Amino acid sequence: MSVFESLTMFNRPIKTKAEMMKEGGLVYNVRKVPVYAHLRDERVVESERHVMVMRYENDVPICELGMVRKDYGIVQNDEVAEICDVWNTANEAKYLAAAALNKGERIVIVMQSPEVIKLGPNDEIRNTFFVTSAHDGSESIFGYPAPLHTKTDSIIVPAGGHLGAKKIKHSKHVKRYMEEATIIMARVQRFWGDFQESCEMLIDTKITDEQAMTYLGGCLRPKTAKPGESLSTRAENIREEMFAIYKGGPVSNDSYADGTMFGAYLSVVHYADHMKVIRHSKLRSEKAAKVQSLLMGDSARLKAEGLGFAISLNQKMRARK
Repeated sequence: MSVFESLTMFNRPIKTKAEMMKEGGLVYNVRKVPVYAHLRDERVVESERHVMVMRYENDVPICELGMVRKDYGIVQNDEVAEICDVWNTANEAKYLAAAALNKGERIVIVMQSPEVIKLGPNDEIRNTFFVTSAHDGSESIFGYPAPLHTKTDSIIVPAGGHLGAKKIKHSKHVKRYMEEATIIMARVQRFWGDFQESCEMLIDTKITDEQAMTYLGGCLRPKTAKPGESLSTRAENIREEMFAIYKGGPVSNDSYADGTMFGAYLSVVHYADHMKVIRHSKLRSEKAAKVQSLLMGDSARLKAEGLGFAISLNQKMRARK
């Protein structure tokens, strides 16, 4: 089962932007319309400051997406796809998956560039990344590095703030599409280079089971925790689940993961993508909640913190030698 199961996976080469948008369910636009109220028999504008965002298909209103400020900026799906098509046309990256979330308020387009880290037969990390429209009124587009480990079917997330995202204020000028694509790809490739070095370092670092438990506990410890403070019962249970993955998961017997810091890190990634409970709500569908969590939400933050802590702990261990 693919980690991208909540998206539309492309099982054949997608050659054009139009083809990708059609198969990915992205052929619609979003408009701002006045908010009306009925006063007696007359329809009047209810608010001068707010408008309703509506999804339209073939000039037909489909559904409401929410009320926003009048100056709320919108990036259309076609504009996000135009940036992705720069990479596809230049053979820098190919379309992997796409979807519209929560009735269409946000879209996600997943791309894959040619670079891979070979770990074993049918076992590699692929340089994937995704682009999404901002849902904050800023008329911005985000690009996120998100390498995919094939054997655990899990997504790697950059350590540090903002999950490695590059936020770009979008411009509708044609020349800017090329510039925006170049900026996002530069961020993706910079993380890929850094991750390759970190991957080699973590694979080379042998750890004991006790050190693995220390690492896993550190990934789950709140930043506000006091020195020596014990994990909560829930966090302790999660650590036990992660340790079970570390000792008996999909890659436990592989040389790069057996008794290594990289294997401990992959147990965090596998837990976050495949075992962590993801809660949805009336405001966010189950599908949208899963994609949000894996790529940009709680699961992504856990994976990012796991990578950052693995690198930090590894450096401390090397310094003691």
